[in-house]
Amino acid sequence: MNRSHAVSAKLIVPNTGSIDGVLIDETDVTGGWTLSVRHGKPAYVYSFVGVELYKVTAADPLSAGEHEVRLEFEYDEHAASKGGIVTLFVDGAKAGSTRVSAHASPAIAHA
Repeated sequence: MNRSHAVSAKLIVPNTGSIDGVLIDETDVTGGWTLSVRHGKPAYVYSFVGVELYKVTAADPLSAGEHEVRLEFEYDEHAASKGGIVTLFVDGAKAGSTRVSAHASPAIAHA
């Protein structure tokens, strides 16, 4: 709670086409976050009580072969805002990021 964290998933995209589905889901009726592949592209969505949505989606779909999708949340421990930055990585390269406000911080999401 209220700390930086990271999660990752290793996956294999078949030669026959793209993949879609949920990799990690930490949600309930009040919101939470999901790391998934949508339309072949790694994506992160965080919902704060269904009122605020924060999204990061990779620009390119995954090619056939092995991949690692990683999500990092860097908590602003010393900032007045107490939110943080969510960054999505694909195979070690930054695929996108977004700022999450303090009251919607995934660091206080369901563990």
